[in-house]
Amino acid sequence: MKTSDASLTALTASETDSCINVNESGMYVVFSQITFRFNGYSTVTDVAHSVMTIRDGEPNTVQKKMVSVPVRRPDMEKDERTLMPSNLIVFVDVTAGDALCIRVYPITNIYASNVDNALTILKL
Repeated sequence: MKTSDASLTALTASETDSCINVNESGMYVVFSQITFRFNGYSTVTDVAHSVMTIRDGEPNTVQKKMVSVPVRRPDMEKDERTLMPSNLIVFVDVTAGDALCIRVYPITNIYASNVDNALTILKL
């Protein structure tokens, strides 16, 4: 994980889930981009992308985006794929010890890419 010197003390990446542990209280801005992938075999009609906080073990959804999958052409080849990005920008006030988390559903429709999926968190 790449971090700047200023963020080394404010945030720590979790080794076990899609959360960032907050070490310094304050206002943060979260930029999250997730790219969903669909092909001719996909039967999914909706996908979800959300930013959550966890405080004292209690999850709280800060923002959630539901995306309707576009109608597929009947002549679409089974191996042909469609990519659909989802972007969220969230301002959140958190306390040291909280976690900032990204959740997606269904996870099987995530396009695996280091370029097309990104998470940036800045302390304001």
